[in-house]
Parts: sequence; C-alpha cells; structure tokens
Amino acid sequence: MKLDQYIKGLDELRKPSEKYDAFLAEKRELLSRHAELDEAGSIILYAGQNGTGERKYDYGFPNIIKDQEEFEEAAAELEKKYKKVLEAEQKKQLDFEKTLEDEADIELKQIPFDALPELDYDYLKIFVDCGVVEV
Repeated sequence: MKLDQYIKGLDELRKPSEKYDAFLAEKRELLSRHAELDEAGSIILYAGQNGTGERKYDYGFPNIIKDQEEFEEAAAELEKKYKKVLEAEQKKQLDFEKTLEDEADIELKQIPFDALPELDYDYLKIFVDCGVVEV
C-alpha cells in the first residue's frame, strides 16, 4: 500500500458523518442561546467549567449563563435524539484509534545518497541505519 492511500483511508475514518455534523450544528445553536458570547456572537470557552480558567486552545467549556435548567433539559433531549449517531461516532473513533495501533504494510522508497543535501554525520547515520537512504 502506498503512503498516500493509507493516509486517505485514515482521513475517511476520521471524517464525521452528516448526521453527526447535524448534531453538532444543533448543539452549537443550543449553546449560542444559553452560553456566554463574545462581541462577535461566538461562544466563549473556558479551561474549567462554569466560566473558570483561561482558555489556551480552541476547545474548552462554555459558560451557561441563561436558563441553566432549560439548557440541561434541551441538551439531554438532543443527546437522546442523536443517541445512535453518537454511539456510531464513538465506535468509529475507537476503530480509528485501533487502526493507528495496527501494523501497516506501506511501501517506502529509498532515497539515493546523491539526492541528499549536505547533512551532519549524526543525521546521515540515522537515515542510513533506518534504511531510508540507499548507500
């Protein structure tokens, strides 16, 4: 198998289903009605729950500030509505992780020694020892 084919297969495994995308859109809509928003109308995420901790990455916890009880009921109803979809996505994620751990029979071509740029001996030795460079 060629490396490009293997990577394409992994990408397909990770790609969410259209139904899961629909779930995420409905969840985002629900959050936008109940969570704290910035000036642009985007949901503000925090490192901790209930609006605690400064967020450092593009994920985190929203701070629910409008009608917490209504939000929790609607979120539970949404998860119930998409239960099979969520289970399928979870299974797909587990399959993806299992695939990453499996051995893959990938054809790699050796690089001719003449094609290498000038390298330090230590780096060159690593390439030769791994069989990446054809000496």
